[in-house]
Amino acid sequence: MHDIPTEQNSPKVIERARAQMAKAREAQDERPNDASHCHGRSMRVGGYLSALMIEDLISNGQYMQLLSEWEAVDRMTALASAPKAE
Repeated sequence: MHDIPTEQNSPKVIERARAQMAKAREAQDERPNDASHCHGRSMRVGGYLSALMIEDLISNGQYMQLLSEWEAVDRMTALASAPKAE
């Protein structure tokens, strides 16, 4: 895939991914009642993590770990799992 050899699961790549997740969460916090905005940020993180895996920069296991970390702080995940008012 790459002309230049790369290290899968490099600490720098994982650190950048976590920084992107933190940035997305901060953006969600700026407009917490805007579901469309929060959803867009959530989808962006998912796409970013998927791209890292597709390009073999992170393994499937690392992808799942980062996705789990994201879901733990993502507003959209929290909204989806909130009890429904009857």
